[in-house]
Amino acid sequence: MFKILVVEDDISIHNVIEELLKKQNYIIYNAYSGTEALLLLEKEEYDLILLDLMLPAMNGEEIIEKVKDTPIIILSAKISSDDKVNCLMAGANDYITKPFDSNELL
Repeated sequence: MFKILVVEDDISIHNVIEELLKKQNYIIYNAYSGTEALLLLEKEEYDLILLDLMLPAMNGEEIIEKVKDTPIIILSAKISSDDKVNCLMAGANDYITKPFDSNELL
């Protein structure tokens, strides 16, 4: 089964993502802060990380720098070209801006 770590601090957005992915039979793991995400990444391997950038305790950009072997898709309200390019250059695999279309995410 395909395991996805969803790192999102906004509970309503997190719940929408989780519900959407569970309907597609993905196994979902939840983190609500950057530090919580890193703790989970130390204990488990994931097939994909869906990562918000604006997180409490540790931002998404810091997580990108620490994760090297897992694909990362950014889900962020940051829409500037600089933010997108910086994240992709740092190692993210894709960048989707919020609000996002569920078909685009899938």
